[in-house]
Amino acid sequence: MKPGFIYILANKNNTTLYVGVTSNLLQRIERHKSKFYPKSFSARYNTNKLVYYEAFQDIGAAIAREKQLKAGSRAKKIALIEKENPDWQEQKVLALGKLCDEENSDKAQFKALIDTYIYSGQEPIKDDVFKCLDNRPSILKAREIGERILSKMKEYVQVFIEGMTG
Repeated sequence: MKPGFIYILANKNNTTLYVGVTSNLLQRIERHKSKFYPKSFSARYNTNKLVYYEAFQDIGAAIAREKQLKAGSRAKKIALIEKENPDWQEQKVLALGKLCDEENSDKAQFKALIDTYIYSGQEPIKDDVFKCLDNRPSILKAREIGERILSKMKEYVQVFIEGMTG
């Protein structure tokens, strides 16, 4: 079973909303932010701030939920966002991508590590994190870096998991 996510994006002033569905939330949000599809609605209206998301164990359920949200009124979407995110802040799940950039790690390997952690509950070990680093540090430095990255990663993943189960 492939997991799925529905998400709501807003523009800077929270005046325009976009509802979408994806099987890879981090990658999809990165594409919105980079205007990967320059003629798309989200690119034209600068809706690239993730203000709400829901996770599903099956993409089919996510697609059904997306249709339900799109059929609903703007007022219902706003109420949904404000219930979970009253300040309309960008969701912390994006911090995972930022963490990858901060630590100079290979995004594909790091994402695979995070996905394993999120979907199987298998907690990563420092050696797994070392394999993701672009620059291999000394043994002493690697231990410090590994502990720091694991700590940050667990914090961000916990936010993500709470969003999935909440």
